[in-house]
Amino acid sequence: MQTLKYFIILSIIGFSFSSCENFFETTLELDPPPFEKKLVLIANLKTRMDVFQVYVTENFGILDDDQIPTLSDPKIEFTINGQVYDNYSRAKTDNGFIFYFPFSNVELKSGDVCKILVSHEGFPIATSTQVVPPKVELTNIKYVENGGLDTEGLEKSKVDVSFSDPSGKNFYETVIKSNNPLSWYNYFYTRLNEPGAAEGLNYYDVIFNDLAFEGKQKDLSLLIDRTFESQAREFEIAVVWRSVTEDYFKYVRTANVYYDSNDNPFATPADVYTNVDGGLGIFYIVNETEYPVF
Repeated sequence: MQTLKYFIILSIIGFSFSSCENFFETTLELDPPPFEKKLVLIANLKTRMDVFQVYVTENFGILDDDQIPTLSDPKIEFTINGQVYDNYSRAKTDNGFIFYFPFSNVELKSGDVCKILVSHEGFPIATSTQVVPPKVELTNIKYVENGGLDTEGLEKSKVDVSFSDPSGKNFYETVIKSNNPLSWYNYFYTRLNEPGAAEGLNYYDVIFNDLAFEGKQKDLSLLIDRTFESQAREFEIAVVWRSVTEDYFKYVRTANVYYDSNDNPFATPADVYTNVDGGLGIFYIVNETEYPVF
């Protein structure tokens, strides 16, 4: 029905212009918006990871049809609390470079300050800084086969969890996953009937903030498709629980708006949030813990 509406409107617009072709012809000269060549970096740092990757590429103007990469020798500096980590390797890709930092022996703690600085001749220096969010422990994890109905009236199972939200603004992301390599599920489509909860970047995840319960004890029900308890045990399901940064929360919300409106010719263009000074992209940190349900 939505597609039909667009087709009808576009047909009307097209007819209006075609009927006027015999009367006038107009040429519009459009000036492209100001464009500055910048470095683009994308980096996702988790407290549970063996290798930390930083992807570095570049932006292109709307008139740059060929989009031929110009990066040849980007330099990077990564620090934690001012200490430089220079043990890394670098690999070239079609559109940029990936930097690999061995991280199995690095222990990130809540409050650690992590900074990335990328430089390249002919580009402004690109920097981004993030603070490791607090680790928030889950308690009273319980699986409920008959979890009730979601907002669309569909039957769900659920995992009830409790936690104590720290003071200040906090942001979370969570998902139910399977740890059985023989199961056909990797992740369960996880949702919350909570104000402000939204789909995460990976479709299965759900992201939310503590605006409605800041600094309080909180009980949540993580909803998944109806699954027998025997199946949930067979799948060896677990709760992946993440404290995330505010920058990541903003990035996910704006990225979702962008993707949802990308195929809609009448939608307002959405700017995806960036936290890179002098450049573009996103650097975010996730404090992640996994909890077996059974």
